[in-house]
Amino acid sequence: MLSELAGKQAASIHVVKTAAVQKGAIRHCLAGTGGRTKVEGWLPRYFGFPMQSYTKRKGLRAVDNWTAVKKHFS
Repeated sequence: MLSELAGKQAASIHVVKTAAVQKGAIRHCLAGTGGRTKVEGWLPRYFGFPMQSYTKRKGLRAVDNWTAVKKHFS
């Protein structure tokens, strides 16, 4: 998420930080505070259609279900 909002460089800097610090950076990007440019209209991947996840592991049921049936919608 941070990569989408602040860019790959900021995400790579924050990768070793705690989740609280990463969430704070995301909040700053969304609000335009802390010296960050405000990002308008951004939504997480799992709000899109079709849903997407941020990891390759299983667990987001809607994404798993879409993966199972997407071949029928080409």
